[in-house]
Amino acid sequence: MFDNDLDGENVTAKRQRHQAVVQICQACPALEACRAWSAVEPMWRVNGVVGGEIRAPAGSEASAPRGVTKGIRANTSTRRTT
Repeated sequence: MFDNDLDGENVTAKRQRHQAVVQICQACPALEACRAWSAVEPMWRVNGVVGGEIRAPAGSEASAPRGVTKGIRANTSTRRTT
């Protein structure tokens, strides 16, 4: 589990950090347990990377890295929608 925002961090640095953490999660033996915990306890949901998924604060989808939807596993696509 990693913080969504760091003081003074720009959007590019945040995107890179989140993508790196998602890759770390993929090799973790607790990956499925983290995903299950996150799904069962939405009241305690944290923002950041949990179980290989990037979660943004409710209503702030724009703050999530491009190509990532809150609560959805990271997507490496660079396709944009307007």
